[in-house]
Amino acid sequence: MITAALKKCGADTVYDLGAGCDIHIQQEAALFLKRLGEPAGLPVLSSCCPSWVSYAETFRPEWLPLMSDAKSPQQKAGSLLKFDSNNLPVKEAASFFTVSVMPCTAKKYEASREEMTHKGVSEIDAVLTIRELFRLLRTNGIDLQSMEAENYDGPFVRSSAAAFKMGYSGGKAEAVALEAFLQAGGKAEAFRFVVPKNISKKKESKAMINGQSYGFAWVSGMAEAVEYIDSLKRDKRTDIHYVEVMACLGGCAGGGGQPIDRHPAKPRNRKKICQEMEKLCYVQSPSQGA
Repeated sequence: MITAALKKCGADTVYDLGAGCDIHIQQEAALFLKRLGEPAGLPVLSSCCPSWVSYAETFRPEWLPLMSDAKSPQQKAGSLLKFDSNNLPVKEAASFFTVSVMPCTAKKYEASREEMTHKGVSEIDAVLTIRELFRLLRTNGIDLQSMEAENYDGPFVRSSAAAFKMGYSGGKAEAVALEAFLQAGGKAEAFRFVVPKNISKKKESKAMINGQSYGFAWVSGMAEAVEYIDSLKRDKRTDIHYVEVMACLGGCAGGGGQPIDRHPAKPRNRKKICQEMEKLCYVQSPSQGA
């Protein structure tokens, strides 16, 4: 329905951003495995949240060597579409105008960064938040309920369950752990990742990879993230090897570009929807779909 609605609004092609999520997770898992042999580079700090990246750059530059160098799904998808997949020269790539739809207001800032351009041509030209998308649909008199389903355009037409895991706090940490497990030669059915049932904004879990136990943590909310990362050093902990950080409480399910409401159950409901979508995916991890 979204694909058909966007085309009715004037989009020529509509792609599944989940492909960018899959590539991002593959790259971060590979980086994680590489860093295991470089203790000074641990724990790996996630890099998909632009608010978190900007905070670290501005206030805690000492954390930057720990941060993943993988581009966010938004920027990776834009780069692939405009520069990598079609092998177009920059001048021709400039004729493509790419627009992403995101739950995050900070994605606008990320898309505007100089590092996200190629000789002055942006990977992503504009970003619409979910609220702005709804406003666009209302302006054009489009009722999603009345639209017929339409497939995404190639080459990015589908994604793995891991892509939907990036929509909520803790999902990405689990996806990276699974992908690292698979890249190390494990079988998906043997993977174990227990999500704690505590209701705090920070959680931890262990995963066995190549016969060794590694710690994965996730935290949402900037104040909580800063306190947690500081505590790892203060308490001289070496049992946490990967930390997923999301600036918004609950992760992207509670993103600043989502519909505004004050009911605490709304982000939880969005998380449940993401988890339901995971079950409908054709594979459970990027590597299985490769």
